[in-house]
Amino acid sequence: MRSILLALLVLTSSAALAAPSLTAADTAAAGSTISLKAVGTGDPREFVTVVAKGAREGSYQAYVYVTPGELKLVMPAAPGDYELRLCEANSPYKTMAMRPIKLIGASASVNA
Repeated sequence: MRSILLALLVLTSSAALAAPSLTAADTAAAGSTISLKAVGTGDPREFVTVVAKGAREGSYQAYVYVTPGELKLVMPAAPGDYELRLCEANSPYKTMAMRPIKLIGASASVNA
């Protein structure tokens, strides 16, 4: 019984100590909805946002709260270089993890 409790304690502790992280594609279509995964500290108000590359710390645009499993986030309509940021729950919304994402414009043609 004691070894089972110890194993549960170790599993619980290692899950709680996981470093915040973001997993997503390197590129996406501008204006599309992407799928991503995020691991935060467990605060239900932590969120992932997308901002222009180099945006000031604490800024955010479209966002989604961090929950277990796959998350969906709408990308800006303008192509360019952006950052996905996993942010703390409270202002000033410090970035805990970040990854770049390049948004590519859609190509279309019309034949008459």
